[in-house]
Amino acid sequence: MKKILPLIALTLLASTAARAEYTGPQGEITTYTTVAEVLEYPVEDKDVVLTGYLTRKIGVDKYRFQDDTGHVRIEIDAALFPADAKVDDKTKVRVSGEVEAEFLTRPEVDAEKLEILQ
Repeated sequence: MKKILPLIALTLLASTAARAEYTGPQGEITTYTTVAEVLEYPVEDKDVVLTGYLTRKIGVDKYRFQDDTGHVRIEIDAALFPADAKVDDKTKVRVSGEVEAEFLTRPEVDAEKLEILQ
C-alpha cells in the first residue's frame, strides 16, 4: 500500500501537467480581403471581398485586379458591370466572389458581384 500511494500521486501529477493547450487565435479567416491572402492561402471556393482597381483587360471576362498587396486575375461576367458606368484603371471597385484554385496554376477570383466605389 505504501508503494502504491506514491505511484497514484505521481500518475495524477503527470496527467495534470499534460493538460496544457493552445490558447492563441482560433479558427481560420472566414473571408479573404486582400490579394496577398488569396495568393498565400489559395483555398478553392473561399469567399473574397477585394477592394482595388481593374488595371487591365486580359481576355473575355478576364481582368487583372490590383490592390495594395498585389495583383490577381479575376473573371467578371459582363452582366455584373453596371449598365451605364464607365470603369477604367483609375476606378476603385469592390469585388465579391470566390477563389478558383486549381492544382499547379496561379489562383484567380471568380466574381459574383462588382461595386463601383466613389
